[in-house]
Amino acid sequence: MEACASAHWFARELVALGHMARIIAPEFVRPFRLSGKNDANDAAAICAAVRQPQLRFVAVKSAQQQARLVVHRLRQGWQEERTAGINRLRGLLAEFGRVYPNSAAAALAGARAALADETLPGALRRGVARQLEHLRELEAHLADCDREIAQDVRDDPRAQRVARLSGVGVLTASAVAATV
Repeated sequence: MEACASAHWFARELVALGHMARIIAPEFVRPFRLSGKNDANDAAAICAAVRQPQLRFVAVKSAQQQARLVVHRLRQGWQEERTAGINRLRGLLAEFGRVYPNSAAAALAGARAALADETLPGALRRGVARQLEHLRELEAHLADCDREIAQDVRDDPRAQRVARLSGVGVLTASAVAATV
């Protein structure tokens, strides 16, 4: 089957029923799709791709591996949301003449200073306060993820081996162990 959101779950279910399940990466199926993407064309493309002698399959992930990757995906989304929120704050404050260097620390310090600046409109200060609270919540989520990932690495000998490589940190070691 072609790799998709539920492919690993389906593969585990099929293996439990005694079948041999293999997952093919979409980039190996795409060249064999002759027209638009739909179920029939996908099935024909998968049948053509699987006949190729050099085809490599995706290893089926365990439920535990997928669960560990959930933490990484949530963390990445919250990190992106944090960056967007800081940039939004910087932009809103710039509209009122408060321009800060392009760093998270400078923007957050400027936002906190804006809260106390009585010359700024109340609506802006309330909005800045709400955004700062939201960013604090995101920071808490990120810290929870970091703690959980660090614990996973401490509990997983494979992740510990990866972490011993030069230049590899806890996040990468955990992601590699959960992916491969």
